[in-house]
Amino acid sequence: MSHPRVAYLVNRYPDFSHAFIRREIAALGALGTPISLFTIRPPRPGLVDPADQREAARVHVLLAAGVATLSRDVVRTAWTHPRRFARASSLMFSFLRRAPHRVVAHLAYLVESCHLFQCLRSRPTDLVHAHFGTNPATVALLVRALGGPPVILTIHGPEEFETAARIGLAAKVAGAAATIAVCEQGAELLRRGLPPHRRAFVHVVHCSVDDEHLRDPSPVPPAPARIVCVGRLCAQKDQLLLLEALRRLAVGGVPCSLDLVGDGPWRRRLQGFVERHALQERVTFHGWQPGSQVARLLRASRVLVLASRAEGLPLAIMESFAAGRPVVATAVGGVPELVDAGTGWLVPPGDAASLAEAIRAALTTTDESILAMGARGRARVEAGFTSAAIAEALRAVHATVLAATATGQPDRG
Repeated sequence: MSHPRVAYLVNRYPDFSHAFIRREIAALGALGTPISLFTIRPPRPGLVDPADQREAARVHVLLAAGVATLSRDVVRTAWTHPRRFARASSLMFSFLRRAPHRVVAHLAYLVESCHLFQCLRSRPTDLVHAHFGTNPATVALLVRALGGPPVILTIHGPEEFETAARIGLAAKVAGAAATIAVCEQGAELLRRGLPPHRRAFVHVVHCSVDDEHLRDPSPVPPAPARIVCVGRLCAQKDQLLLLEALRRLAVGGVPCSLDLVGDGPWRRRLQGFVERHALQERVTFHGWQPGSQVARLLRASRVLVLASRAEGLPLAIMESFAAGRPVVATAVGGVPELVDAGTGWLVPPGDAASLAEAIRAALTTTDESILAMGARGRARVEAGFTSAAIAEALRAVHATVLAATATGQPDRG
């Protein structure tokens, strides 16, 4: 199979919670795929993972080009390709009609697309792959309207599905050469809005687990009363529900401590709950950690616990399985595609009592059962969630898109 030249576009890259994108890019690169990296906004300061720090040094930041360069590229694009510029402007206004209060943002997307279009003219590119259905998808499709390469979108959820009407998700999926969902549930939601002949252009390609999590296959005895939660501290992940479950266990005299890995807008709120209920001795806030430290914390625990209100397919579950640990999680999004009675415990979202009971079960079941469940989860990850497996799946999507484009341009770009 030949190697198409792929430009990746993300809203902010690298970022604390986007290591899966970095692994995807690295795995494709290892197979020989030439890749160029673009981000709309600059990486956040304080990246903790050395791999993210290296990635930040090689990504092109669209908004860092400066007013003079951005303005020049708009004028150059409009002057040399007036019809395409008009088509892109019309597409931009079609997205703006769905969110009329965001005029400045949509004008910025058109400017960014002109700059990216000019960048791609100097580095031959066969495909643009945009992660997330928000502004990266908008900019990528505007580039396509300007005459740029076919677009592949990866839609993660749940945010894109919750705001689907406002961000014009159905129109974006219809305009892309292919769309990737990270779980079957997401793919089904995307296919519902498409005519039958377009549904075949929606693919499922999972995120991959860090290979570091799979390097030590030896079973480690699970900790007797230690649980861990990995994820952004926010409403979607609902760590407040997890802390309420922990409080109930504490009141019931059940020994249990929690490692919270991640950061986000809910940190102070969660810290306030811990202080009000005197849980300081039970809860440790670790902030964002590099992948190696996440692996160590998982292996030092008994079970991973996720209390999410909504999800795509959480990478933390794959990491926990790779570390040989089962999972307690809410049955939302693609979670049931990974977690079942053989690999953990599923509970309804928003139900603190059920969550506390499931954690209690994980704490009181035998070490042998914990190790057996973790081993089944690990086998599941090894079978389909490695970087190599994901890279091969993406190459198959690339080949399908290029073949279809050569015979009729399925995105009508």
